[in-house]
Amino acid sequence: MLAPKRTAAVLLMSLAVAAQTASASLFMHGRPANADGLLQKFEATPGTPMPKDQYFDQRLDHFDSENTETWKQRWWFNDANFRPGGPIFLQIGGEGRESAVWVVEGAMMDYAEEYGAMAVLLEHRFYGESQPRPDLSTENLKFLSSEQALADLAYFVAALKQQFGLTDANRVVCFGGSYPGALSSFFRLKYPNLVVGAIASSAPVEAELNFSQYLEVVTASLKTTPNGDTCVSAIGQATSDIQNLLQSKAGLTQIQKDFQLCAPIQGDNWKDVANLMSTLAGSVMGVVQYNRDNRGSAKKPWFTIDTVCELMTDAKTLPYQRYRAFNAAFLKYNNLTCLDASYASAVKLLSNTSATFARTSGARQWTWQTCREFGYYQTSKSSKQPFGDLFPLEFSIALCQEAFGAQFDEASNEAGVRWSLTNYGGWQPGSTNVMFVNGSIDPWHYLSVLTDLSESVTAVFINGTAHCANMYPASPDDLPSLKHARTLISAQIGEWLK
Repeated sequence: MLAPKRTAAVLLMSLAVAAQTASASLFMHGRPANADGLLQKFEATPGTPMPKDQYFDQRLDHFDSENTETWKQRWWFNDANFRPGGPIFLQIGGEGRESAVWVVEGAMMDYAEEYGAMAVLLEHRFYGESQPRPDLSTENLKFLSSEQALADLAYFVAALKQQFGLTDANRVVCFGGSYPGALSSFFRLKYPNLVVGAIASSAPVEAELNFSQYLEVVTASLKTTPNGDTCVSAIGQATSDIQNLLQSKAGLTQIQKDFQLCAPIQGDNWKDVANLMSTLAGSVMGVVQYNRDNRGSAKKPWFTIDTVCELMTDAKTLPYQRYRAFNAAFLKYNNLTCLDASYASAVKLLSNTSATFARTSGARQWTWQTCREFGYYQTSKSSKQPFGDLFPLEFSIALCQEAFGAQFDEASNEAGVRWSLTNYGGWQPGSTNVMFVNGSIDPWHYLSVLTDLSESVTAVFINGTAHCANMYPASPDDLPSLKHARTLISAQIGEWLK
């Protein structure tokens, strides 16, 4: 049952961009190493109150009529802008702990004020406090899938309308960014009777096992900076130098010292080497993915792609020393004393099944979803990037098998990706009333829809912005292209609600 109706308030939420620990791998397979997932949270205006957590009795298995087990799913609402007969704006939770800040401030709340909408946020099963099972064992994770998550949304929307005495006249528009952006598109596809339209921001709807194009976009984004070609070339030279050092014991010792590794790397273990190279690349990937978004971090000036390339084009030093300086600056920015780049640490992280870990990290859960459904593995397959070729697809497959069992081989992963494409349509979803919003800097845009597919499935491509930039609170410093995109989104919502 839904909690009794009340007027929602809103809260100040502070967020650190990276895990505030003494050591960490900051970026793993496109996901920041904190609890918040791909769509990072932002800080609300100081002193703003926040709605209390609500809990909903959700079904464990929507596809087994004999299974009547339920669990408590967390959600929030804000009806401060709601007008009689108004719509419901539903923010879809994703692969991390959620925060009520999304029903407090941000783009969706601007639209809610404009259209008199009730704002609602539902946390995704198996993330944050929405834990259907007591731990993250492989047996329990069989209840974690995008299909179950979409059915959660459907069941929730029906119960929400009943609880608040709403009708079909109170139309639902759903919003999501990154994986929830894909879910937003999928929700409109699978449950068009429940949702009139979907805003899908930075939505990777095209499942892809070997996502080597990610690093190609990272490269292109770095090249948009002053001296960008020189920057990329320097990263490539530094990477080559590191790969040469990996060939000797003395070189391995030097790498450990120069890049402030938490533990030695075993040069004769290809998985250790792959994790090191992936981790070093991941630091740059993370900067590109979240370049100049409006999370309101107090840690300014931002660490941006301009920062990366300023360090990597310092003519006073050689490329290897520049890369070392970038790594040191990045660790300092994130309050870290060392970089954890060992394969054993990655396996330990992904093998943690505890209830506490389930609530405070989404790493194991999201890896399960990639191994079962989407792939999304950012590999070094492409030659059109400067990060070397030492973290191939086999590295990501090995992590799947270490975490969940030998059965999660490449064929199993590929089968999951094929089914996702069959189930949801990928770049050709066959849906209606969906607007895809992407930024040119964001590497995930490659897997999204970038051009209009029909009169009702449209795309907005924002030059100069990164991951989910359109979802954050507006700033006077926003690019004109971003301001225009928000205007287009608002107008599209208005058309759906006519």
